[in-house]
Amino acid sequence: MKWWKCLCRSRRIRGLACVFMLTVLTALLSACGGGSDAPGFDSQTAQLMQASLDAGVSEIGVPGATMTVVRPDGARWAGVSGLSVIEQNTAMAPGLKFRIGSVSKTFTATVVLQLVQEGALSLDDKLESLFPGLVPNGARISVHQMLNHTSGLFDYAQAKNPDFLEGLFLNPLRKWKREELIAIANANAPYFPPGTGFHYSNTNYVLLAMIIERITGRTYSQEVTARILVPLGLENTSVPDGPDMPAGSTEGYAYVTDRWVNVTRFDPSWAFGTGGIVSNSGDMLIWLDALLKGALLDPQRKAQMFTYVSMGVPGFGYGLGIEKQGEAVGHTGDFVYGGQAAVYEYKGWRFIVLVNASPSKEIQLFGSEYIMYKTIKALGIW
Repeated sequence: MKWWKCLCRSRRIRGLACVFMLTVLTALLSACGGGSDAPGFDSQTAQLMQASLDAGVSEIGVPGATMTVVRPDGARWAGVSGLSVIEQNTAMAPGLKFRIGSVSKTFTATVVLQLVQEGALSLDDKLESLFPGLVPNGARISVHQMLNHTSGLFDYAQAKNPDFLEGLFLNPLRKWKREELIAIANANAPYFPPGTGFHYSNTNYVLLAMIIERITGRTYSQEVTARILVPLGLENTSVPDGPDMPAGSTEGYAYVTDRWVNVTRFDPSWAFGTGGIVSNSGDMLIWLDALLKGALLDPQRKAQMFTYVSMGVPGFGYGLGIEKQGEAVGHTGDFVYGGQAAVYEYKGWRFIVLVNASPSKEIQLFGSEYIMYKTIKALGIW
């Protein structure tokens, strides 16, 4: 198997039906150390969650992970498993920062909706009016369609001739221009006419981040920081402009030809507006709570964010930067090289799972999702 297929085999359109068909979730290992027993969680349940995390890390084949679980009554448990630095055999530690991949889309969508509620933008505005001639069918593609992936625009990250993801690995420090990413998408046929289907496409969120900059006259990073990070006190969350991770971060890895390669230094410009944010579990809990409550949006915009279009699987939908997988609401993230995330509420429970690599073993889910659903099954709340 070619190395880039190994790296990307867990990538799939969000909403894959097998999330709810995994039978492997019934197996649990014996309890081990590494978790913290928060008030309200008895030791047996804490051990159960730690065992689920440890087993998940082993079963998907990643160096390390963190998981935080919050019960509906507010009881909180946090656990770690595996390694944060393979080369030094350094154990994973609580509070470390990870690349959160497409969970970044929730930030982008929130800023766009804030601009809508301020009257600076409309969900019905067409891309052509903002960036004339940038993409085919721009006069028919609305802001709303980009937010919920119904624009039909090809996902540049899935380009194969040449293979985009392979190219990323071979040149991890390349500084990508937004126009280069859009040009790759334009070189491939749209999935469907605008508004006639659903297809997850990173191209949509690159364009939305460009719109944020065009309307505000400030950088995407400045707007996310001023509008979200500062008001919510997300001190461990950032929008890096270069390849270096901030202090207090885990190392990131990719499994290539039967060995782990350190890919911590990786320029996030390829994921502009769509997957470049870095954060930790504590900040992700705050952010998930703010999202679900609509803390930074007015009631109308919150309702629009949580209005879903079908993703093609019963019970699965995509709102404006928000995923619905059955009863799980939130978002999954995959930076491809060095980090995955699952940030969800499920039946009133909150789950934050961060891993420092894509799975090295053949599975049908993102590694972060696998660990989350395994834990949900172990807790008996499935």
